[in-house]
Amino acid sequence: MNQEDEFLDEEGRIKVFITYQEKTVLFSANPKYTLRTTMDNLCKLSNTYPDKFWLLPAIDPNGHRVTYYLGKLEGKSIFHNKSERGDDQSLERYGVRPGDKLKIIRKVVAG
Repeated sequence: MNQEDEFLDEEGRIKVFITYQEKTVLFSANPKYTLRTTMDNLCKLSNTYPDKFWLLPAIDPNGHRVTYYLGKLEGKSIFHNKSERGDDQSLERYGVRPGDKLKIIRKVVAG
């Protein structure tokens, strides 16, 4: 068994490390799901189990909407939900592999 195999499961899901606010967790994701679906699933799990994950509120303390994105831990790349042509993007399209290190980027949207 190679190292990548230990981060795969029989359903095609991959395990990736995700960091937010200096806390890293191992997260199992379907690389074919849209990034929006992946982030929605991550937010639901995080808000249900904040001790295991993080707290990812939809609204900040000032009443502004918060949007979360995924990106590579190394560098400043952010994964966009849609391509320039308007196609839904996925972890697979960004070349995310089992065991990769990702980060959550928080963006506050005023108004």
